[in-house]
Amino acid sequence: MRCSRNIFPNLPILFPGFRNRKKGMYVGWISWVGHLTGSGRLDGTLGILIGLYICSHPAANMLDMLLFMKPDIRESLVASASGRFWLFLNLLAFFAAWAVIFTGVLRFIARSM
Repeated sequence: MRCSRNIFPNLPILFPGFRNRKKGMYVGWISWVGHLTGSGRLDGTLGILIGLYICSHPAANMLDMLLFMKPDIRESLVASASGRFWLFLNLLAFFAAWAVIFTGVLRFIARSM
């Protein structure tokens, strides 16, 4: 008998692929082409806004966990492997978003050539 149990049923929810594609598209495009609009200020502004949008979801998840979960539920989440995996993915998305923000800030303050 084949087991139909899915080990990670919420993986698409936990690993936000759409936001990750936006991060990769922005950083890749800036690295390869060098500009989005031709204006360093506008490119930097877009990068900062994209980074803040990407960063908002993991930050909201962390605040929800810290402020609104009951302590026993929070402890069981951190104790389980899937809970630690969820926290790891949130931290990964958070730090990747900061990389996008950093790239946008560098574009914003760079001298135009």
